[in-house]
Amino acid sequence: MMQDRLSKLFKEIKLLGFIGTFSRITFELKRRLGIDMLLMRPRGYSSSTYLKNCSGDLAKATSYLDSWIVIKHDLGLAGSREASVFLQGLLTTEQQVQLVGRAKKIASGNFQEFGHNWVKYQKVDWYCHPLEGRRWPKDHSSKLLLKLKEYGDIKLVWEVARFAWVFDLVRAWLVSKDDSHIDYLFELIDDFIFSNPLYIGPHWTSEQEVSIRALMLVYVQEVLRDNQVLTENRLLKLHALLEVHGIYLSQNLHYAEIAIRNNHLIYGALGLFVISSALPWHKKSEVAIDLTKALNVLDKDHFGLEKVKERIIEFLAVQKRMDKI
Repeated sequence: MMQDRLSKLFKEIKLLGFIGTFSRITFELKRRLGIDMLLMRPRGYSSSTYLKNCSGDLAKATSYLDSWIVIKHDLGLAGSREASVFLQGLLTTEQQVQLVGRAKKIASGNFQEFGHNWVKYQKVDWYCHPLEGRRWPKDHSSKLLLKLKEYGDIKLVWEVARFAWVFDLVRAWLVSKDDSHIDYLFELIDDFIFSNPLYIGPHWTSEQEVSIRALMLVYVQEVLRDNQVLTENRLLKLHALLEVHGIYLSQNLHYAEIAIRNNHLIYGALGLFVISSALPWHKKSEVAIDLTKALNVLDKDHFGLEKVKERIIEFLAVQKRMDKI
């Protein structure tokens, strides 16, 4: 038994190298000694706090929504008018009915998980999966990483918090023009905001999960940007939520860069890239990835995806020169 443990430890040290091993040890010590709880303070979502972190005229604008429409970056996603025409031309009438049916199923508390099974929630509970029944505590996320075996499979509670249901609700709205789909979408976002302050609970334990959720939020703002369903209050809510997602990634991605080097890194880098592109006026964000290391890691550990990697590195290079994002 001891020989197996030593063999496993040697392989991990060989894989990570000296710097990676040191970072892993530091990471574990900070987590186990409660240092992360002191350094990574929980915080809620506040539109007023977010606005204070906006540079330029945006923070002082009479209408945040109108000013945002003028100065926002083009992220390459179609707005609702173009997307609606495309979907209605792509899908048959029967497929559109099925799409709306999926959205109604979600509104009744059913969510498709892992791409196949539909799971019934009486009410969405971000801390308890209905099939497993174990409840995750509202503790600091760094503490939860030490207790994974006590509360079951964390991927189960992660699934609904990935916000993959956003696609069904938005697309159903695009083909039906039924605003109730968007209303329910924001009800779910409101509930997530209320239940999941930054660094509290299981949904702030993984760069990959945080990034996936952030990508869904950006998709919402981009598709809805040319329609009145995206009110100023809803837009500010999205941006305040994206802000804390960016805070999490900027504070945690360095460890993935050095010691994990898997999907956590590429998702985290992509998440920061997209959030930074969506909120380029945010004055407190900083690029935390060294360009050379980022390029080497992406090339070594993520063969292919050349366009994605090029855009990430290109963005980081520009922001490095600007010394801000």
